[in-house]
Amino acid sequence: MSTFFGTDDKDTIDGSNLPDGTVKIDPKAGDDTLINLASNAILGANPKGSDVVALLYKNAAGSEAPQAVLDEYGVLIDSGATTASQLAMSVAEHSINATNLDLVGLAQNGVEYVLSA
Repeated sequence: MSTFFGTDDKDTIDGSNLPDGTVKIDPKAGDDTLINLASNAILGANPKGSDVVALLYKNAAGSEAPQAVLDEYGVLIDSGATTASQLAMSVAEHSINATNLDLVGLAQNGVEYVLSA
């Protein structure tokens, strides 16, 4: 989910960083369902391809996407050649995302649970 929500609050797992209106999700829901929910929550229904790319790039790379990247990948979504969900899944599976989330550190140290009062 960091591809949509970013990683600023990656150590916070108490739900405080989730958007208003967050709903319970069927535990059997697939990745595509979860990605669509995140996309709709952040960008609304049927966002422009360039808006999807800008958000994914910013959250993965930590900087604004170059116009060439917005154009190249945005048109793929707008034309239907790929979907926002498919692109988001590709970003989520990219090694830069594993680095941003510190998956090695999580595997070695676990996740600190913060009990909210």
